[in-house]
Amino acid sequence: MTDKAQAALLKLGTVASITDAGHVCVRFADLDGMVSQPLKVVVPRAHRDKAHHAPDIGALVACVVDENIEDGIVLGEVYSDADPTATGNNALWYWKMADGSEFEFDRDSGQLRIKTTSDIHIETAAAANVTAASSITLDAPLVKITQDLQIGGGITQGGGKGGKAVFNGLVETLADFVAKGKSFLGHRHKEHDSGGDTDPPG
Repeated sequence: MTDKAQAALLKLGTVASITDAGHVCVRFADLDGMVSQPLKVVVPRAHRDKAHHAPDIGALVACVVDENIEDGIVLGEVYSDADPTATGNNALWYWKMADGSEFEFDRDSGQLRIKTTSDIHIETAAAANVTAASSITLDAPLVKITQDLQIGGGITQGGGKGGKAVFNGLVETLADFVAKGKSFLGHRHKEHDSGGDTDPPG
């Protein structure tokens, strides 16, 4: 027979307060609104790696507690009629924040979508590599590169917007350049004195 001191109950309650990222106090409506002592919240990682996201105050949570509601753990938030799922797509790994930011991965299509309402900062202590099979699009009013830029292929400017290139430093080419079909190195014009062609630029 199970020892009564070891008996466990599965109960639903709402978060009354947050002690810290790993502990919350839970209110149980079926116990006349009794509020528990701080209960540990189950997290993905807590030893060498650390991961936590405390349940919100007012969230419905599933708990495993002892028969006296003196000790227990919070398994996590659960959906309810008051708080239904955000989407009906079971293939989505989806996270929506209260400010409107979203993280979405569709395991059927393989598509990843990230939306934030503020800045994104990515930092690495080593190299960063982005590889795409077709193209990479940077769509912003201004794209800044704060250090040196090395390009392995050609550059096409325009795309219907026109514009110009402005450099504050030296512009150097190791080959010829062409303006409106005319080669700089191959350019000739008549000399005024002898009437012959001038030497190419040197």
